[in-house]
Amino acid sequence: MSERIPFVDLGPWVERVRRAGDDREFTAGGVQSFLADVRELLDSNEFLGGGPTTKKLEATLSAKLGVANVVTCANGTDALQLALRACGIDRGSRVAMPNVTFWATYEAIVNVGATPVLIDINPDDRQMDFDEFVRAHDAKRFDAAILVHLYGWCSSALTEYRVFCRKRHITLIEDGAQAFGVTVDGQSVFADADIATLSFHPAKVLGAIGDGGAVLTKTTRVADRVRALGNHGRVWNGRHQHVAAGWNSRMDAIQAAWLLRGLDVIDEVIEERRRLRDLYVTRLTEELLGAKPEAAARSPSYPGIQTNGYMTTLSMDRSHPDKRIPADVIIQHLAAVGIEARRIYPYTIADQSHHNAIEVGALYHSRRLTDHVVSLPLYYGMPEEYVERCVKAYVEAVK
Repeated sequence: MSERIPFVDLGPWVERVRRAGDDREFTAGGVQSFLADVRELLDSNEFLGGGPTTKKLEATLSAKLGVANVVTCANGTDALQLALRACGIDRGSRVAMPNVTFWATYEAIVNVGATPVLIDINPDDRQMDFDEFVRAHDAKRFDAAILVHLYGWCSSALTEYRVFCRKRHITLIEDGAQAFGVTVDGQSVFADADIATLSFHPAKVLGAIGDGGAVLTKTTRVADRVRALGNHGRVWNGRHQHVAAGWNSRMDAIQAAWLLRGLDVIDEVIEERRRLRDLYVTRLTEELLGAKPEAAARSPSYPGIQTNGYMTTLSMDRSHPDKRIPADVIIQHLAAVGIEARRIYPYTIADQSHHNAIEVGALYHSRRLTDHVVSLPLYYGMPEEYVERCVKAYVEAVK
């Protein structure tokens, strides 16, 4: 039997970051740069967030992403909750969000006491549909919105969202958990965001060796509020004073040290992920006439979007419209030949057993996508021959 192909293998990324840094820090015994960083943290007793290492990470991310303020935190879900609370979103507020996303987006809204408003997706770019969003606001009058940059790119209507929300005084939070390295017209997707969030879950493009997150914002006032809320509501004004009931969401220094080493090599990593993803698109398009995998990356209404190569997303109702093969059937075929594929995401938020969101419309495109979506393996360090095997097996499954 051929070698099994995992959906994600973090080994090549971990090894690359372990080797990042100054060669002079290497020893014959194999001690790597990051391990030298850890020794320094142990020697200095720098363990919690707020010290020199997390401050250096925040400054490095700020310069890299073109944003004025970066505040690190414990994880990406906390980043969303901190952003919502810092912007005054709480009980009684309504927050629009896409019906296709990870549960944490919904969870964050509920955890601050607000009510989610579910919006359908655009079937071409697979992000929250802007026209549906406008109609929903006219009907439901929400106070804020979370625009999720899903699957490693962003909405083709990104500018329209930002302009509309600013005009209507809607707080727009951009969930960038899957979007580190995405660019729009050559700039970071976050460069013009009022407020956005990151996740450094190990499987992300820039992954930690535990959990981690960050809030990005143009406004110093919002950044200060986020920092206080993530540190038990505490500020320093000559003495420690608590100005809110926050919680403990500090990023620890070891995660910050790892992410700094990761940033040393992240451009190389993203370039390889893009190359593998482009190979998938080319080979699948060649094999499936009329296929439109990853349609958003070539969106005619916003051609300047460049993916970060986070994942592949194939949907039979778009890429091969004369067939309606359920995603589970394709995944079972792939598993039989040693390939681990997944449905990301297999259910919409509206179809989860527990939700108290306001549903806008029939949410038809969301449900259709989740019935048919298949993601094939894609990760840094993945051999090209794995792409060929995955394409061959996928084509066999759908023909």
